[in-house]
Amino acid sequence: MDERERQKRARRGRLTFMLVLAVCIGPFVLAWTWYFMGQPGLGEDTTNYGDLVDPPVSLENTELDVLVDREEREQSPVLEEHRWVLLYVAGDACAAECREVLWGTRQIRLAMGRNMGRIQRVLIEPAGESEPDYYADQHSDLRVLDLGDRRAEAFIRQLALDDIPEPRDSGRLYLIDPLGNLIMTYPPGFDPNGLMDDLELLLRASQVG
Repeated sequence: MDERERQKRARRGRLTFMLVLAVCIGPFVLAWTWYFMGQPGLGEDTTNYGDLVDPPVSLENTELDVLVDREEREQSPVLEEHRWVLLYVAGDACAAECREVLWGTRQIRLAMGRNMGRIQRVLIEPAGESEPDYYADQHSDLRVLDLGDRRAEAFIRQLALDDIPEPRDSGRLYLIDPLGNLIMTYPPGFDPNGLMDDLELLLRASQVG
């Protein structure tokens, strides 16, 4: 094979790669831009309810020890590939405020109907404070991971933002897209209906996850 033919094949290979990349990632990028940077025809009153993370924070995924998981794995990644993740970090026991968040996100996920499989709920909390029977009974889809795992601290540090320096004590819910980007947070006492509206628009607009 001569040099010209090798260069031609290399160009075709690069073009194929770029096309595959565009097909996989392009729809989500367009959806994110459409939703957060202005939606034509919907007017200026249209807005997101959560606090936008701008620019999004690309999270490095990691596996943590599992406390509760219906798949009964010993370890599990925090972020499930190709799924939207609703993540809550409980620095201590999952008390009243934490349980309220879990109840709200459970109801929202169920309300998504056929799209609920696109959403994964994750709780990170200390092993000594975990209540597996409660989670199994009330939150069968919830994945609970060990805050005491030595890798947990490194992951949680990635959630720190200028206005949220201590994620484990923030009481916030974190919304992470299927590509592993932290895109929104919801403060303590947030309106579950607002979160549901955000998710419905994102799931409708995105072909990723």
